[in-house]
Amino acid sequence: MGFLIGLIGLVFGFYLLYLGHTVVGTIFSGGTLVTLVSVFASKSNSDSSEKDDSNSGEKEN
Repeated sequence: MGFLIGLIGLVFGFYLLYLGHTVVGTIFSGGTLVTLVSVFASKSNSDSSEKDDSNSGEKEN
């Protein structure tokens, strides 16, 4: 579902660029891309921190 929303956002932004709305299209496309990357990065960081927490608990025992 998230992939579809991101794809629609990017396509809509590029469509705005195609119509000549350079500022709005750039902001829309860039905002969509930055949001997708930040969500992916935060998810990736939380997964690795959970693994570190579980490993540190095993070492103490």
